Amino acid sequence: MPNNVLHTQRKAPLLIGMELLIKNLVLHEDEPQYETEGDATFCRRRFVGGVKRSFQNAETKWVLDSGSSYHITGNKCWLKRISEIDGDKQLQFSVASGTTFCPTHEGDIRTNEIKLSGVYFTEGCSMNIISAGMLESQGLQIDFGDGSFTVRNPESSALVGEGYLDTQEMRYVVNYLNFKKKYISEAGSAEEIAEASTIIAPEASTQRNVKKRKREATESWIVDSGNAHHLTSTLDDMMKLHSVDKSNISLGTPFGQKIEIRREGNKRSSTIRLNRVWYSLDISHNLISVPQLDIEGYKVRLLSGVCTVW
Repeated sequence: MPNNVLHTQRKAPLLIGMELLIKNLVLHEDEPQYETEGDATFCRRRFVGGVKRSFQNAETKWVLDSGSSYHITGNKCWLKRISEIDGDKQLQFSVASGTTFCPTHEGDIRTNEIKLSGVYFTEGCSMNIISAGMLESQGLQIDFGDGSFTVRNPESSALVGEGYLDTQEMRYVVNYLNFKKKYISEAGSAEEIAEASTIIAPEASTQRNVKKRKREATESWIVDSGNAHHLTSTLDDMMKLHSVDKSNISLGTPFGQKIEIRREGNKRSSTIRLNRVWYSLDISHNLISVPQLDIEGYKVRLLSGVCTVW
């Protein structure tokens, strides 16, 4: 394995509230010698029946996702002290496809395994998602590696949560998490921050704006622990391109949008060197898969607005 160390800082968002964007990554000087387990990114689960039955039969796993700006669930039964979000403070967020969604309610989780505040209910979401970026922004340290993850208080080293990498679905499943603090920073209250994160309607699609968005998407890579495979929306600096067997690939977002994979290749730019990257026109962000890095023996740390890979 190359002895690479990557540092990247959280920057201003593209479409969603908090993203850890890669500045430089050089990995895989040689072809990888592994076979990935599982072939699905954002594997979908659907709730069945009414509220009571859906609570009993819904996917009970919570996943830790560094590509998500907020804690999100599609099942209200998880939430305590639930309240409706005021219309003038309505949030918006986007998924990998670029489609935006608006949560309608906010509440807390209080189970034996998970205690967490500031969780949003968004109808149609088929997954239970804990935002690694949100936890990191609240002063916690998150480490991925060796098929697991830990969440700690960096000052005391106290363990706040932990979980494991499900190699069939390529997600980090939360075993337990106990962190009830709401997101409050020097910028103001949680409500003020939420209001500031609201997405403004897109600019008119002038030729200049279209080029600007394409350039931003091309230059930015998001470190995503909720994504099963490296994905890109551009063929720039891609080498050794070849077709993929689509019969073995089933990709989609937590809200049901399908993602079609067109080709696979190796990324070779001045800042990113990465093998086995899938190319799709159905995504709006370039994504680096933390599970894939983990499988190859790399470790990833999120702390104080900085992501380190070694």
